[in-house]
Amino acid sequence: PDYGKAESKLLTERASDPLKDVNARDALADCRHYYEENDPNKAIEACNVTLGLMGNHPDPDAYHYRCLSNYALKRYLTALDDCQELTRLQPTRDVARSNTGLILQALGRNSEAITEFSEALRLNSNSLEALHYRAISFERLSRFQEGLTDCDTALKLAPGNAQILELRKRLSDHMQQPR
Repeated sequence: PDYGKAESKLLTERASDPLKDVNARDALADCRHYYEENDPNKAIEACNVTLGLMGNHPDPDAYHYRCLSNYALKRYLTALDDCQELTRLQPTRDVARSNTGLILQALGRNSEAITEFSEALRLNSNSLEALHYRAISFERLSRFQEGLTDCDTALKLAPGNAQILELRKRLSDHMQQPR
């Protein structure tokens, strides 16, 4: 990525407000803001600025928001790189593992996704997202019983969750079909 170009653009946008000094903290706040406002392109630019300004000491959140923004744009391989870098920087961050699993799932790499979701669950056994998406990967690999088990565990955490109930029904229906 061209950090200089992104930084220059951000500096130009902020030139109208001389009291706002562009530094890594401001750029990271912009990265998060643009992601939350569903503007992934601007979020990526701000994350690039953040990473460029931080040099050898990057803030993991810049990788987190850039990963999610690239995922939103369906740039799965780039998102995967960012999530893997986030995991390298913060190996005990369960959301990094869940996001990596989600990207691998989008790439059709469900066995690898299950590994990532399982690691997220090892780090945080109450991760509803990891249970939900691991169950989806199990379904895609025709491992219906394992998916049902994840759904049942997820429903203990979030009783009545419509998405998980729907997935559980689908998995149960698969189990009823003759093989």
